Amino acid sequence: MADHYLAHDFLVDGWQTPNRGHTVTSASIIVNPGTTPNLIVQKALASVEKELADHPTQGAPHIIWYTPGALIPATLREARVNNSLVNKGLMRSASRLYLFPGLVDPDREMVLGQEAVDFIEKQQNTCFTYALLSAYAFDIHTGTVFFFFPEEVQLQKPVALRGATHKFLFLEPAKFRRDGNPGYEIRQLLESAHASVTIYTVASDQNAAIEGQFLELAQRLLDVKAKDEPGAKTLRLVRVGDDKSNIPVTGMLRKQRSRL
Repeated sequence: MADHYLAHDFLVDGWQTPNRGHTVTSASIIVNPGTTPNLIVQKALASVEKELADHPTQGAPHIIWYTPGALIPATLREARVNNSLVNKGLMRSASRLYLFPGLVDPDREMVLGQEAVDFIEKQQNTCFTYALLSAYAFDIHTGTVFFFFPEEVQLQKPVALRGATHKFLFLEPAKFRRDGNPGYEIRQLLESAHASVTIYTVASDQNAAIEGQFLELAQRLLDVKAKDEPGAKTLRLVRVGDDKSNIPVTGMLRKQRSRL
């Protein structure tokens, strides 16, 4: 998933075009805690370093990484300190860190507590380029994202729902289940995304079931007849490992039915 994301979506504006769209030279990226997002950050920085090694005169992209996670600061430091000599200094602009305030929970490897929640809800007004998200489980029938620990939901939710142009939710096939504590819904991701929400997964024996359920979910959320209207958004399923890897559905977000 990480390699596919870097090849097709990272630092790109206009992924739906055949030529990979336009290269983005600056980005603000919010990353939720977890080993999968941290791996994506590692590989993203490695790809930037390789690009700089191949083209040392073109300059590094300017990236600020925002996170309440405890793993990513170490990953960013590694990129700044232990890269090849030719890239030293250049990697600094691609590995800038904005760390959330609060006490780090060593078991969950993230900042927890009201201080961090107040920061993302009341003080952080950045409109991000990308949001890199993960979850404990995802119920594709209802579009609900779950987390294992109930106390992490109060931070995971506002992180995921902060405004961003493109949002990416990375899920192994085994995570497509209803399990854990509800955090937020795909509808809410679409509401807070300016352009698109992409669900990343890998090919498995669940391909047909996941694809069918995804299309049902997308049709419930989006009016595809209004796909050309201003403000239309895209919900996309990317399945890495087979020839049918990109399934986008574009339309206007349908009004939510009132619950009596």
